[in-house]
Amino acid sequence: MLVPSKRLLQISVAVLLPLAAAAGFSPLLAWPCGTMLAVCLIVALVDAWAGWHRVQQTGARAPEFLRLTKDVAGALPVTLRNNSQSELRARVGLAMPEGMESEKPVLDPKLPAGAALLNWPCTGRARGDHRLREVFIEAPSPLGLWEARAAKAVDCTFRVYPNLRDRATAGLF
Repeated sequence: MLVPSKRLLQISVAVLLPLAAAAGFSPLLAWPCGTMLAVCLIVALVDAWAGWHRVQQTGARAPEFLRLTKDVAGALPVTLRNNSQSELRARVGLAMPEGMESEKPVLDPKLPAGAALLNWPCTGRARGDHRLREVFIEAPSPLGLWEARAAKAVDCTFRVYPNLRDRATAGLF
């Protein structure tokens, strides 16, 4: 999915709006302004394609199982893969399953070419198995006109065990 960035909106207001207004006021300026508008549109479309291609070159992997203790902080190791030749500034988000929570729902790492490991802080709030199915990645296009977003499939099961350090739970055993 492509989302216009703040930069694209600012350029639209600063450049495209005056060009369209000038073309409307004077018939002599219609062709030059129309040509400049077409060039701006082509640049924006090429940048959108490059941004989409950039985010499609990323991948995510998480362990099959992660064992946690209820109400004790842990970390989910998420490996992000950047298959491009350059460093990528990205935003990464997890949709934590019900019964799990994270104090940081979004991280802003710089992904080097190759693989990068993120230790995502998380805490199990409910006992049982909880499945994480997607990692969301957002990256800017090369000119910064668009934000390209993609959901990467992962299959990670959080196994949250009872907290035996808790006196009430330990008393049951």
